[in-house]
Amino acid sequence: MGIDVFLWESMPWEEVVFLLTPDERLLLPLAAVRRLLEVDTRHKMHNLPDSAFDQVAAYERLANRFDA
Repeated sequence: MGIDVFLWESMPWEEVVFLLTPDERLLLPLAAVRRLLEVDTRHKMHNLPDSAFDQVAAYERLANRFDA
């Protein structure tokens, strides 16, 4: 939930973190990697157009949050 609402629903990062337990917060990087792998797998399995990777740009915002 946390990763998806931040990436696709534009929920502010502070709200995402507030709604999660400390253990769930530790899983955010793992959830992000899982989503990236899903995009890559679907691209390969279904011959999706390269535009499917446009959503990967949203992960840059997320990576900046993990660096902070």
